[in-house]
Amino acid sequence: MKRTLYSEEHGIFQNAVRQFIEREVKPHQERWMEQRMVDREVWKKAGDAGLLCTWVPEQYGGAGGDFLYAAIITEEFARAYESG
Repeated sequence: MKRTLYSEEHGIFQNAVRQFIEREVKPHQERWMEQRMVDREVWKKAGDAGLLCTWVPEQYGGAGGDFLYAAIITEEFARAYESG
């Protein structure tokens, strides 16, 4: 069923999040489980990719997006079985 909640921009963002997870998260998940923490470097990469604080207004250093951007991130990380 196609969602009508997301705009075309949301779809583009969702694809970017999926690509980030495939490239920067999935290859490391087993090691992160063993060490019981996510590497700090991936947080920096997530920030560089615009995946942190998407709902924070631009004037405060955020991306200025709406709540749906945060929902997309949550959904995609859940889809990858990653909570770190």
